[in-house]
Amino acid sequence: MKNAAVYAGLVASAFFNLGQATVNLTLVPAVNTVRIGEQVNLEWTTDQDYKLELEFVQKFDGGWSPAKYVFKNRRFKAGDGNYTFTIPKVEPNREYALWLSGENVSGSGGYANLTNWFVVESQYEDLK
Repeated sequence: MKNAAVYAGLVASAFFNLGQATVNLTLVPAVNTVRIGEQVNLEWTTDQDYKLELEFVQKFDGGWSPAKYVFKNRRFKAGDGNYTFTIPKVEPNREYALWLSGENVSGSGGYANLTNWFVVESQYEDLK
């Protein structure tokens, strides 16, 4: 795993227009380029308990779409959380990001955020 860190913060609008949630989301290492098979660590801090969903998404003209669902409806307590993600085999030389979204456990609000975009390159052995 690479050792670098850039922090992304967010204050996201709550779902259902019932308030706001504060979440700090960090991709460690914060990367511009990774290779298939490398690991990145996603870290977050939340102000309340959430059921979280994590998706690996691909950028395209006009938006993005899921490339891989990582987990869904996992309950995390308020505070610090993290997940180590292995970059899957995907179309190389395209931009990808991780999308973390959640609903608080009472079902009355939530948030969503996207990491910075990064390019996924082929595995080293694919470069022959």
